[in-house]
Amino acid sequence: MASPLWLGFLILGLALGMRENLGATQALEFAGLQAAPGEVAGVLLGAIMIMLFTPRLLGLVCAIASGHSAALYGGRLKGAISLLLEMLFSALLAPAMMIFHSRFVLEILLGRDSGWTPQQRNESLGLRLGEAVTAHRLQLLCGLLASSALVVLPQYLAYWFSPIVGGLLLSPFLAWATSRPALGQVAWRLGLFLSPAESQPEPVILRARELAAHPLVSPPNSALQALANDQKLFFLHLAILNATTWEAPQREFLEQALEKHRKGILLSDKEEIALLSDTELLEEIVAIQSRLEGFTARQLKQVA
Repeated sequence: MASPLWLGFLILGLALGMRENLGATQALEFAGLQAAPGEVAGVLLGAIMIMLFTPRLLGLVCAIASGHSAALYGGRLKGAISLLLEMLFSALLAPAMMIFHSRFVLEILLGRDSGWTPQQRNESLGLRLGEAVTAHRLQLLCGLLASSALVVLPQYLAYWFSPIVGGLLLSPFLAWATSRPALGQVAWRLGLFLSPAESQPEPVILRARELAAHPLVSPPNSALQALANDQKLFFLHLAILNATTWEAPQREFLEQALEKHRKGILLSDKEEIALLSDTELLEEIVAIQSRLEGFTARQLKQVA
């Protein structure tokens, strides 16, 4: 509920600011003290900054207190730079998240589906700019409306609201940029945003990497291949399909995906998910692939 409350305070602040700029200035009384609206805004901003950034600064102090712990975060200097960049990005992303969370709360109260779809976990793909603009269209609209309101706000309030408006207008570009794997790799090479899990991985992670790099280990190239290689995983997947409700893909789309798979053409994520959601086609694909892999294994034994 924090995001809707924050949004409500911002709207109220804009309304009071425009009212003040139109000549309806009125001193505010707090704890028996008279204060101008600008002074109250400054005090509130200072209190918010203290609550937001004090935990981060204390965390930085603990992280760089000793040379060993500082090295896990890339060193004292890089750790401090990482914190400053994180604070900048979080300040710019916060208005966009406020709109998202407020919309979720409103849709839940209205009994609507908030549209929580599966996330894209493919680390080799980033968010396309068009998708980012579509996903953040409400933020862009709010940013445009708020930027027009800045013209009629008192100057001191316009300064305070400008980072929020800037974050809303930049939200699609920030989402697009922060999803780029290339930018993450550059930050890793520079030693920024490092965590102890990256600097000093756990033994089980090191062992998994060692096994994955072994020449005799061949990880599955796709989910379909993984199901064909592991009978228990295949039956578990079928049980999950039968126990849940899925929106069946169009038959024509399924047939096209199956034809591509038979020809050995690489499937898109959407096509592979469609085949994974159809039990009949899935059983046929896994049976054929298992027979082919068994035949190939027998051939290799004969050659050996």
